[in-house]
Amino acid sequence: MPIQRSLIVSSDARPRRCNPRIGAALWHIVSRRLSLHFGLLLMAALFSGCDALPFRPRLPELPFLQLRSESRDAARPLKLFFPEEGPTTEALQNQTNSWAEGKQLPVELSTSPAYNQELVDMLSGEDPPDLVVVTAFLFPELAQQGLLAPAEEGLLDPAEFPPQLAAAFTWPIEENVSLRYCLPREVRTLALVYDSAGLEALGLPPPASWESLREAAVGMTDVERNRFGFIEAPDLSRWLPFLYGAGGTIIDENGGLSIDSPAAAAAMDWYIQIFRDNFAGHAGESNNEWAGEVLAKGKGGLTIEGNWIAPYFETQFPAYQYTVAPIPAGPAGLNTSVAFASCYAVSA
Repeated sequence: MPIQRSLIVSSDARPRRCNPRIGAALWHIVSRRLSLHFGLLLMAALFSGCDALPFRPRLPELPFLQLRSESRDAARPLKLFFPEEGPTTEALQNQTNSWAEGKQLPVELSTSPAYNQELVDMLSGEDPPDLVVVTAFLFPELAQQGLLAPAEEGLLDPAEFPPQLAAAFTWPIEENVSLRYCLPREVRTLALVYDSAGLEALGLPPPASWESLREAAVGMTDVERNRFGFIEAPDLSRWLPFLYGAGGTIIDENGGLSIDSPAAAAAMDWYIQIFRDNFAGHAGESNNEWAGEVLAKGKGGLTIEGNWIAPYFETQFPAYQYTVAPIPAGPAGLNTSVAFASCYAVSA
């Protein structure tokens, strides 16, 4: 008897654990709150962490790193507001405390597990934090409302960053003119993650096409054990690789919506059909939080997830054997992924 269920749309990209690194210099701290010098010094102190970007950004030349005694005496706390990211947050807290003690400068770091929901309210308040983490998804809303300060003159060379990631944190002010607010501190991408032993038992190679992905999902589904072959969060970010794989796009070259296209229809048909045929499910159907947990507990075989899944398996399920492969290609022969990026930005 088919499993009866409903699809729940979620916008949670689940960017869990990654050790971020500041990838942009602060150049503007509003005078009513704090001196520019403090922001630059803190940026220099925190400039370390994982190699999430495909290069190691260089610090800009800072012509001043000495503070006059009167500046230190008059200093107000530098307020940082970051998302709660477990070990990453703890490492940033320790590094910030060490730097602040050495410079005898007050720094306050606060975090929240409901970060995105609280960020807009805090930036709109009378006493906003000085330095915040902004995702590429949330950046347009904050820039449009004037809640962030542009940072055109103190950043690293944007040409050293992947163009699309660097452009994600710019905002147009008039035709052909955009302001840059920050540069990416990291990049997180999606890939196919699967149960190594499960796929090997089927005698199948890593899925390289939609057809082979479905074949693997069918073979790894066990209805009696409430195990779906393909575990996927049915949200836009997980569907986009299928759209691109079919040769489609959301925005056409003229800036208009192109979602109503044969490519989009093909991607949606494949995506929905595998759920309807009960070869795919989402995490909640096995009382788990997300796809990584489902796979590690043996309730799923394959998923499309981000690189945050690796430290999760390492810390929570170290015995679990998994393999990472490129996203299977669609009928257009493309196996395009999507990227999640964030930056350190300064409040307006």
